[in-house]
Amino acid sequence: MDSVYRLTHDAFVGAGLTPATKSGQLIHFPELDNMPKTKVIVAEVNGRIVGTNSITFDGPAGLHTDKFFPEETQSIRDEGRNLASSWRVAVDPSFRNQLKVIRSIFKQTFAVADAYNLECCLFTFYEKHEKIYQKLINARSLCKKSYSNEFYTDKTQVLMRVDIEDFLGTAWQT
Repeated sequence: MDSVYRLTHDAFVGAGLTPATKSGQLIHFPELDNMPKTKVIVAEVNGRIVGTNSITFDGPAGLHTDKFFPEETQSIRDEGRNLASSWRVAVDPSFRNQLKVIRSIFKQTFAVADAYNLECCLFTFYEKHEKIYQKLINARSLCKKSYSNEFYTDKTQVLMRVDIEDFLGTAWQT
């Protein structure tokens, strides 16, 4: 996990999304990291982790979206669908322009989701990345909120949703 935390730090600092830390690590939701319902996905090139994403399946500990979008997450949860959230999407700055890395990460993420019979996945992305993920993974934007915490200062997050029936049959499945 140290490599994932360092990669996340470097990617987010490099994108201007968060200030650098002395530890050189960015640990978003440590309470979710060691849960059996969380799967950490990595993309490697020559044994080096160059991309990561995490997916947490809903359970007693909740989802990362409960922290920033609690009412919206609960409303979706009330639909009764098998729900998860995907978070900590990061790509090494030197690989940022290589679409194959992010595609590999999401292909792996949705393979894990399929293995767990996922029906709906929630994401939070920075507003500046909203259109990219609408195109890349057929994500639908639900709402936006700006907030500040120990990692971010006045960054607008977009709650996005991907329903498995909207994902199936896309180019991702090939």
